[in-house]
Amino acid sequence: MPRRSVLVLVLVLFVAFFVPNVSRPADQVQGCLSCVNEPPTAHLRVLVFNMLHGFPGGEARMARADRLVATMQDLGVDVALLQEVSHTGRDGHLAAYVAERVEMNWVYARANGHLAAIGFEEGEAILSRFPLEDVRFTELLPQAGMFEHRIALEATLRTQAGKIRLVSVHLTDGDPQVNRAQARALQAFVADRSTPALIGGDFNALPESATMRTLRETWQWVPPPPSVPTCCVDVFAPPTATFSHRIDAAFLANPNNTWYVASGVRTLDTPQPTAHGWLWPSDHAGLLLDLQTNPME
Repeated sequence: MPRRSVLVLVLVLFVAFFVPNVSRPADQVQGCLSCVNEPPTAHLRVLVFNMLHGFPGGEARMARADRLVATMQDLGVDVALLQEVSHTGRDGHLAAYVAERVEMNWVYARANGHLAAIGFEEGEAILSRFPLEDVRFTELLPQAGMFEHRIALEATLRTQAGKIRLVSVHLTDGDPQVNRAQARALQAFVADRSTPALIGGDFNALPESATMRTLRETWQWVPPPPSVPTCCVDVFAPPTATFSHRIDAAFLANPNNTWYVASGVRTLDTPQPTAHGWLWPSDHAGLLLDLQTNPME
């Protein structure tokens, strides 16, 4: 076979087999669902947080992960719904790393990238002091681009008030129409089961957007109010930097009126001095929710 033909064949095989694997959602989840087995409760402190994967550079990824660990310990977080959780050849699996440090169970599903193909991937994770069960995930369609995938990851907790589903989600920041369509796909995924659910994540949509109006038609927006901004700062910005708009949120799908959010505040929203300057935990702030059983139940 002529050398030119061999090169063409190699290129075709590369395109056919490597390119589709550069970025694709997981086939299955990873994690440890019941390594920690604390007794169930009817009161949950839930953190919603986009960790910023920072691909390809990483942007002080491990230092920021350590800040997350310290904050979760200080705040007594029971459950964390995390987005942009990275897994890299250099820094390892951050879902596993954080869960081990805070002594929690964890589950993770890849949304984008592929560790074996490019040494990087990122996705959604759920961490919990209580055992996780009935884990499932879905790709939220339509797809915004060839190498961009968005998913929702769900796990169920058994509590003193019955089961509650926890959903971590990240919608596209591209076409608003695609963003809204993915929100509808998320609604269908959550509505597939009747157990109450807390859905939290980075929706990449402003409170007044069509996406958020769509979600609020069926779910309850929980505190803090839409006026509290959560995005975005440079992770190396000085303390004078501020968040300008709100795209991170949480909702209750609560058909039996079993749960309510007593309070919700912004957290992970200040930088710390380091030897190399100021460092923020992420380009996003986190949300800390106090989820309780409805006293009427």
